[in-house]
Amino acid sequence: MKNRSLIVVLLVLGVGAALACYFLMNSDGSSGSTTTAASSVAPKTDPVTDVASLKAKAEAGNPSAQYDLARLYTQPAKQMVNYKEAVRLLQLASDKGNRDAMALLGELNAVGQGIHKDETNAVMLYRKAAELGSVAGQYDLAYAYARGLGVERDATNAAKWYQAAAEGGDPMAQFDLGQRYEKGLGVSSNYVEAYKWLSLAVAQGQTEAEAPLKKLKAKLTESQLVQAVERVNSFVPRK
Repeated sequence: MKNRSLIVVLLVLGVGAALACYFLMNSDGSSGSTTTAASSVAPKTDPVTDVASLKAKAEAGNPSAQYDLARLYTQPAKQMVNYKEAVRLLQLASDKGNRDAMALLGELNAVGQGIHKDETNAVMLYRKAAELGSVAGQYDLAYAYARGLGVERDATNAAKWYQAAAEGGDPMAQFDLGQRYEKGLGVSSNYVEAYKWLSLAVAQGQTEAEAPLKKLKAKLTESQLVQAVERVNSFVPRK
């Protein structure tokens, strides 16, 4: 299983070059993507007209606005990077129970952006977010277990949380989980489940899952393939 060539692009557009370097340095070449779910999608905010409104809502105490504004402050492409302000806003949103804010705050803790680096605290935040149902937090926690970052490496727990994020619809988690089912990493080997998750990842544009999916398809019996396709077609992301 390989690292993704896409990770630097995703992370630079997400929480910055420091995160990209962090995940690259901690990659062990085993299963798993080297980016985080939380940093892969930016809030759709117009930089001219909506930012002022977003700031007003954030300062008025709206946790969703605080999270979205913090995201903007972590994206170099927006030319308004301010990690300390991002941390402040994320802490406020987290205190109000915003689960995705907890996940992103954990990511900043992990690399020491705008706050003292603390991988243990990062994992604590990932776990809180994950247990509240944050797909980002679930992916981040899975990644931490997979790499042994701030927590002892644990393939079983990594698979557990990749599963949760995959069921939430995250394509990176689906890619990782599919590989784990194929290889039996933290789960019992199951080609049907592997095919299901790799197929779902490909359907969402995770191109690196295409080659593993093609190789896996050749290993399936006709009945297994029918079963796998049925599972793909019946999949509905957790809300």
